[in-house]
Amino acid sequence: MAEIVVAALRIAFLALIWVFILLAAGVIRTDIFGERVDAEGNTVRRGRRHLRRKKEEPVAPRARQLVVAEGRSKGAVYALEGVMPIGRASSATVQIDDDFSSSRHARLRPAEDGTWVVEDLDSTNGTYVNAVQITQPTTVGPGDLIRIGRTQLRLES
Repeated sequence: MAEIVVAALRIAFLALIWVFILLAAGVIRTDIFGERVDAEGNTVRRGRRHLRRKKEEPVAPRARQLVVAEGRSKGAVYALEGVMPIGRASSATVQIDDDFSSSRHARLRPAEDGTWVVEDLDSTNGTYVNAVQITQPTTVGPGDLIRIGRTQLRLES
């Protein structure tokens, strides 16, 4: 009887190791290739949209552009429109050439009240708004500084 229990424990431990390996491989794949995103900017997981957006017409945001204030792309200007992924990935709307940023570092999106919301996408080094690290979606407006790695972005009207 004890031999059967030991064999069952060995098989369970082996299965647990394989689950860990598969989960780690999934995280590495997501970091290298990024997550799938549909045309509306929603993350797609296993054929379903992870975030559902309302079909209401958004209010025009007050800030109209995003300017790179510090960093390798200093002076670059991006028009604010829709959901804007920020990071090193080629699929990012705002591409940052910064060794301290993740491939999918943060996302800037319009809020219903006309302001903009920045959210960190579980990046390694974090996202800062006006020198304060954010842990949840944060409202930003004209004049606010968003720091990603060594790059600083400023919203302007």
